[in-house]
Amino acid sequence: MAFFHPITLRKNNIVTKELPIVAIVGTLRVGDVRTVVKSPGLTTHYSALSRLVAMRFVILRHRLPAHSDRVDHFDWMFESEDGQLETWATVKLPGKDRPVEAEPLAPHRRDYLDYEGPVSGDRGDVQRLEQGTYSVVQSTESQRTFRLQGQRLAATIQIAQNPSGDWWLSFKKSKNDDDLPVFPDT
Repeated sequence: MAFFHPITLRKNNIVTKELPIVAIVGTLRVGDVRTVVKSPGLTTHYSALSRLVAMRFVILRHRLPAHSDRVDHFDWMFESEDGQLETWATVKLPGKDRPVEAEPLAPHRRDYLDYEGPVSGDRGDVQRLEQGTYSVVQSTESQRTFRLQGQRLAATIQIAQNPSGDWWLSFKKSKNDDDLPVFPDT
C-alpha cells in the first residue's frame, strides 16, 4: 500500500526543509515504526532523514569454524537507507585510546539485527553483544561518524579510511571519558 504525502523536516520546531515525497511505502523509523520513503533525490532525502531519525545497529561476535580461512571477529552492522546493513568486521573491540582496524564487508540482510545462532553455509555462529539505535553525525565516502544508543553502550564512534586505504574504527572522545563503553571480556 502506498500513500502520497509531503514530509516536513523540523529542528527546534522550525521548518528546515520540505521534501516532495512521491510515495511512502512501509514506515519511517520512529520508535518501533518503520517507513521506506520513495522520492526524487532519494539519497539526499535519506541523508537528511538519517540525521533526524534513529536507525538500528547491532554488534555481533562471529565465531567461525576451524576450517575457515578467516579468524573470529566482531561484525558492526548499521541499518542503511536501502534496507540492508552496512557492515565492518574488526578482530578486536576498540578501547578508550585503542582504535582497531576495520574491514568493510558486503552489505548484510536486515535479519541480523535480531538474529543470534548458526550462520548458513557452515560459516560459524553469531552472538549479539550490543544492539540499539544510531544516528548519523557525519558521513562522507572516507569517514562515518555515528552516535550509538544501545542497551549498555552510549557513545560516538568513527569509522575512517586513512590515506593508505585502511579503515579504522574508534570511539570519539567525549567531554566525559567515563561515557566510553566497557565491553565484557571477549
